Amino acid sequence: MSGEPLASRVVNPDEVVLTEHPAIGRYAHTHLGRTPAGTDLEVGVLHLSPGAQAHPVHTHVEEELITVLDGCGTLHLDGTDQEVRAGAITYIAPHVPHVLRNTSAEVLTYQWVKWRAGSPPAG
Repeated sequence: MSGEPLASRVVNPDEVVLTEHPAIGRYAHTHLGRTPAGTDLEVGVLHLSPGAQAHPVHTHVEEELITVLDGCGTLHLDGTDQEVRAGAITYIAPHVPHVLRNTSAEVLTYQWVKWRAGSPPAG
């Protein structure tokens, strides 16, 4: 993480690329950069096709926040399956196994935010 810390700003939908993926649906991913607090911030949105999941059960070092915007599905979280639907907010701690599956016949749309702690910027 180098350079100037991220300034407050708005990222509108027309500023990100929505990518079609034949197996999972449509997604957009934005790496915003290093915040003044010293975290590395990433956000994304995924329109998950019926019956799909974006990837296998996995873990990562970042904390993650998932907000279900539309639809319903199942979140596999640390060995248990939990129903999620529009409005659900999930916090996932670092190194916790997880995956979100669309178990419905409709598209499930969710937003994710990941941030990795780092060193605060010098100054």
